Amino acid sequence: MRVLYFIIILLIEQFLIACNHEKEMKDKDQYKVEHVVFTSEEDDPGPPPHGFTSHYKNLKDWLISICENEKPQKRITTYHISLFEGQDDYTLCFTGINTYEVSQYHTTTRIEFAPKDMYFTLPASEYSGLKREQVLKSLTSHLKEFITSDKFRRSFLKDAKSITTDWNGEIWTK
Repeated sequence: MRVLYFIIILLIEQFLIACNHEKEMKDKDQYKVEHVVFTSEEDDPGPPPHGFTSHYKNLKDWLISICENEKPQKRITTYHISLFEGQDDYTLCFTGINTYEVSQYHTTTRIEFAPKDMYFTLPASEYSGLKREQVLKSLTSHLKEFITSDKFRRSFLKDAKSITTDWNGEIWTK
């Protein structure tokens, strides 16, 4: 009879140990790391309209025209220059963007300044026959030259936190 009690006690003990182990595993599940998904929305200006032609001689003239003839209605944190590549040409797009935090894991970037002449096709006389890397290097050089000009320092562009490009990231920061 003692052996029977001993076996019963062992079985009860094993049952209690198993139940306690299951409870510990459930408690550990409470501390699992959640998978967090960050989302970001961005406005996209899209490519220039079909058949678009630019009437500026060069990049500097285009930027000066934007600075002299238009001004954003609200404060812009970043001016962005996008590059669209066609079969035989390159077209730039100039926009002013602001980024807002919608929630802890969600941001939205809105185009809040789009000048009337937001597109500029690079002159074929200056850029045709160049490899893509050469075009980008030349564009970066011309933009940095403009950023050091008096025209830039007297324009609304200097009030932004940064100026960025598709191909070179941030090229100017306050």
